[in-house]
Amino acid sequence: MASQDRELHGAVGGEDVRLLQATLEIVGLDPGTADGVYGPRTAAAVRSYQASRGLTEDAIVGPRTWARLSGEEGSRLQGRQLQTTIVGATSGQDVRDAQEALRAAGFPPGAIDGVYGPDTEAAVVAFQTVHGLRVDGIIGPETKSALLTRRLRLSPTVARILREATGKVTAAELARSILDHHPEYGGDLGRSTLLPPS
Repeated sequence: MASQDRELHGAVGGEDVRLLQATLEIVGLDPGTADGVYGPRTAAAVRSYQASRGLTEDAIVGPRTWARLSGEEGSRLQGRQLQTTIVGATSGQDVRDAQEALRAAGFPPGAIDGVYGPDTEAAVVAFQTVHGLRVDGIIGPETKSALLTRRLRLSPTVARILREATGKVTAAELARSILDHHPEYGGDLGRSTLLPPS
């Protein structure tokens, strides 16, 4: 898949990654802290493991790498099925372009560094939530179209309010707050009889 056509995502994490990290340590590699996050050190350890076992050196833990690691003496993966391919965060110019578009849309992704880290993922989730897209934290075709092709936007102030309020207030409270404080979105409508008073 060409870089401009690929899905952009953060690193896989969780119990499988923590057990992978523990197994890499057992075979004498350094994956960093066994924290369940598939970061650069874990990816480097996987690549070293793959090289030492004659596997494709792509730092992706798919069925072949998983099976080989599961067969290692003392492996914490023995008897456990791989639930999802384990990959690191995507990076590159396409990620940087998405970060710039998120910032322009009012969803600050943290550093514009071309690495799809937790701040970028949080900005994508907020963008997807606000625009009624499938909320998965991944920039796939639908989100990419909304963000990079159609260039959907909110004012930075409204985007901040939506991001900070998600899960803390009801939709009616959020709508009232936006309408009361932002005349460009209807102003006095927030005090209408359609919405109960504050």
